[in-house]
Amino acid sequence: AILAPAATGEAPKGLEFTGNPIFCSLWSLIGTPAIAIPFTKSQNGLPLGVQLIGDVLDDQKLINIAAFAEGSFRK
Repeated sequence: AILAPAATGEAPKGLEFTGNPIFCSLWSLIGTPAIAIPFTKSQNGLPLGVQLIGDVLDDQKLINIAAFAEGSFRK
């Protein structure tokens, strides 16, 4: 799996703008599975995430890796 940023920063206030999709739209366009998971918290206490990108048609492997990574990040 590839580890990449999930967003450019912390979550925006309100729902008028939900952030720039630049980090996730590529994976949708080329058809690879991707999953975002919480990584740490910002100085303001908001969650910051990362995304994992997997191989085409290997969704279950990516889910397993994400579950392991998320559990490791919490420690």
